[in-house]
Amino acid sequence: MRNKIIKFFKVKKGYRSFALYFLFFVSGALVAGSTKNNFSSRTKIQTFPVQHYSGFSLQYDSKNKIPLWTYEQINQASLNRVASRSSMSFQKDSAIYPLHQSSNRDYQKSGFDRGHMIPAADQQHSKESLEKTFLFSNICPQNPTLNRGLWAKLEQQTRDMVKNNSNVEVITGPLFLSSIEGNKRFVKYQVIGKNEVAVPTHFFKLICSNNQKIAFIIPNQTIDSKASLGQFEVPISTLEKCSGIAFQFN
Repeated sequence: MRNKIIKFFKVKKGYRSFALYFLFFVSGALVAGSTKNNFSSRTKIQTFPVQHYSGFSLQYDSKNKIPLWTYEQINQASLNRVASRSSMSFQKDSAIYPLHQSSNRDYQKSGFDRGHMIPAADQQHSKESLEKTFLFSNICPQNPTLNRGLWAKLEQQTRDMVKNNSNVEVITGPLFLSSIEGNKRFVKYQVIGKNEVAVPTHFFKLICSNNQKIAFIIPNQTIDSKASLGQFEVPISTLEKCSGIAFQFN
């Protein structure tokens, strides 16, 4: 068992520190898998697969047909523009179980953008990496004004941080947060398309550089692009509570 754990964490260079963030998920799964039971070994259960692509990793929410989280590490070299997105098109992710995939048709006439969680602009250092950002496993329904305005501003600010840091780690994903109706709380969200792709109520981004860690939670709605990003900054503990993810830093 120890060798399996070690083998699992021998992932691509740049992902090792992030792998520690999710150690508690993996360790729990391994313990559960090692428990003896009377069920047939022919039955296998697979949920929320973790995918490692060229340049980034993500965990896929097979129920909502969107990523749970994405992870990338950017630096001066990775931001070199070699490939162009002009020839790229959105594609189904063949690594995902067919019944859990989303498609271009789900987004057509939905009123939502196909929002990259790993920005295409972060992965132009190679054609392969850039192509992978256009897989629907990396895409969420995103308010057009947000996607092209304040969210794009946050993505650019993240890239700008590379100028003063050797590496910047970025964790991004959707959230489904409650709202109050009367004196009760509800979690309500829209779904789009035949595959019922879930529309997040919010998005988060955690940025970790050499000397700071900043977390943002931004509503998935029309927001003035001139709005201050500072008003959406939250304590990391708030993000941990909202996302169900525990972040551990070395």
